[in-house]
Amino acid sequence: MSDLTFIIVILITFSVINFFDFIFKTCMFFPYMKFLEDNGVSIKLFGIVWETKRFNRKFQQFTLRQQSFLRSWFQVGANISMVLIIPAFFLVSKAFWQSLPFELTKDGVEKVNKVTSTHNLSSTSNTPVLVPIIPGFTLPLSQIYYYAGTLFLCVVFHELGHAIAACREQISLDACGVAIYGIVPIAYVKLPTEQMKNLLPKQLLRIYSAGIWHNLVLAFFALLLMWISPIFLSSILQLKKGVTVVSIKKDSSIGQVGGLAVNDEIFNISGCEVKDTTSWEDCLKKLHTANNQGFCTSINFIKSKNIAIKNMTANACCPNLDENLCFQAINTEIKFCLPGRQVAEKANICHSKNDCGDDLCLVPVFPTLNTKLSRIQRTNKISVIYIGYIPELKYSVSVSNWTTKIKILPVRFVDMFETFLVYIVTFSTGLAIMNLIPCFGLDGAHLIDVIIHLYFSNIIPTYEHRKLVINILNFLGLFISLGAVIYGVMKYVY
Repeated sequence: MSDLTFIIVILITFSVINFFDFIFKTCMFFPYMKFLEDNGVSIKLFGIVWETKRFNRKFQQFTLRQQSFLRSWFQVGANISMVLIIPAFFLVSKAFWQSLPFELTKDGVEKVNKVTSTHNLSSTSNTPVLVPIIPGFTLPLSQIYYYAGTLFLCVVFHELGHAIAACREQISLDACGVAIYGIVPIAYVKLPTEQMKNLLPKQLLRIYSAGIWHNLVLAFFALLLMWISPIFLSSILQLKKGVTVVSIKKDSSIGQVGGLAVNDEIFNISGCEVKDTTSWEDCLKKLHTANNQGFCTSINFIKSKNIAIKNMTANACCPNLDENLCFQAINTEIKFCLPGRQVAEKANICHSKNDCGDDLCLVPVFPTLNTKLSRIQRTNKISVIYIGYIPELKYSVSVSNWTTKIKILPVRFVDMFETFLVYIVTFSTGLAIMNLIPCFGLDGAHLIDVIIHLYFSNIIPTYEHRKLVINILNFLGLFISLGAVIYGVMKYVY
């Protein structure tokens, strides 16, 4: 499914839901109205919301049993969150500074163009950039399940922190709920405003920082699993022995009959040793930029198999190209029409005549310079002879660092698990950082409000001045966050 098709399907689905919702409510269709009311479901524009109070008692019972532990747990979270506000602010500010169209030099302010092509990102600095994750735009649709699943887990765990911390402070929840707008999952907790006003500042700190703290803990445990998983998997899987194909884009030429298949283990491509995903990408980059490699071929084989036509054109020397390819002896104008697989499958790679001794070094001849012949060697399978554009291999074939020792667990399942952990670390850490920034509507706004009133009342004695400082910090946080995100999108697009 293409990105555009996916977006159209989502729009049509919610349009149909919104249409029937409007019709049933307009006609006062009682069974439908009762269903929505009894189950706490409401239909919004391109969204569905489910809200309930049924978990309130369970939260209260849990917090009553763990009063002492939860107080210490959320106090640690509050302390860590306060410590991390400044580093998070600096991190986002640095990304925002990178987005500005000028920089400070010894001679003063100099205007520069800082938006670079994504093709040159490897040459840019490692300054962090905030990029909103938008499926079909900044995220491939093939990753949509990871996106939805991990985002839902992270926001639910975030709101769970707020709910438990509030119940620990004897605050009764109004409700909690989940919603989905388009493909974006959302979770929320409703807290009674009047009860919150009666809490002490330190109690408020524990509640407001609880979501951030839970996101940090979730990211830490996901990272821990990433570190220790190789230890548990080492009995059935191995690293540094090649790569395993875990997915191939649909309709890609490399995935057709005779090409690569899921679970293929690759250890060499055109003489370049493949040990892991890094060496796989390095080999592809090397092959893409290099000239076509040659293959050492015996003169007797050439004499017996050559069917080159006379009066050939510059690049065509074969009567048909179903099984045969046109080859040229290196450093000569002599061309041969030979069976491509038989020449390339087991021959030694050569770059000059001296590499082949008494044999000839034959280089495949193609109409375009970007077309390359690559020999992809697989474990316990015949080699794949790929003819085409090398970057297609990179963008069409996804590989894992793992290869199998024992055929028990498919590598693609391990790769899915590791990808899921990477998304958890990324999303959970991102949510924590964004909520640490003082910004209207986010946890950071509530945190900075409590911190200023609690710890800076002696420095800023009047309430009005403290509120002024809080508003300035919130506007500043909003400004730099939006600037950093906008620059991230621009950098991605251009």
